[in-house]
Amino acid sequence: MSTPVPEADVFFAPPASGTVGYRPSKSGTRPLPASAVPPAPRQVRPATTLRPFPAAAIVKGIFWLGGAALVILFVVRGCAEVIKSAGNVPAPGMSTPVVTPCPARIAARLPEGGSAQLVVAYRTTDKQIVLCKHSSGKLYYHGAYTANPEEAITVPATATPRGYLARNGTYEYEIADTEVIVRNNGRQIGRQSLVSWPSPS
Repeated sequence: MSTPVPEADVFFAPPASGTVGYRPSKSGTRPLPASAVPPAPRQVRPATTLRPFPAAAIVKGIFWLGGAALVILFVVRGCAEVIKSAGNVPAPGMSTPVVTPCPARIAARLPEGGSAQLVVAYRTTDKQIVLCKHSSGKLYYHGAYTANPEEAITVPATATPRGYLARNGTYEYEIADTEVIVRNNGRQIGRQSLVSWPSPS
């Protein structure tokens, strides 16, 4: 009868010598080989926490941007005013146009009253023709006899490519270039040459 082999020697080969090789422990448990030992855990760096932006810095930035915007606005408005005022300055050698008031006796006949300026004035052999513009922008034609200035008409007028046109009922007064043409019901009844009258009274 053969001697039974211990259970530990059946599953684990005996070492070649007493100091070299592998021998199971007495308890019957099998230790893990060196290659099966799990690696040491890696150090995980803690996540960086974002610090909130200081409220004071935000407010300061808003004030700074607002101030810069105001400075830009003032600069732009200042430039616009300079350009506007420069446009009103006459070029060298050119005089500022002089506004002549409409003669008082004629301005008093305008329906709106108030101030008006003289546009142009003419004379014929026996008549005076004056055009004035009211401060409202309306244009008026004033025609009178030289011998009797009180015998006159003052009616609205309009500018035309050749001059001016005024109507008084069925009568029409047209200033075309250097002539005044008078019509009644569309039929010409008068035509006279015009002479400039710089200073009507």
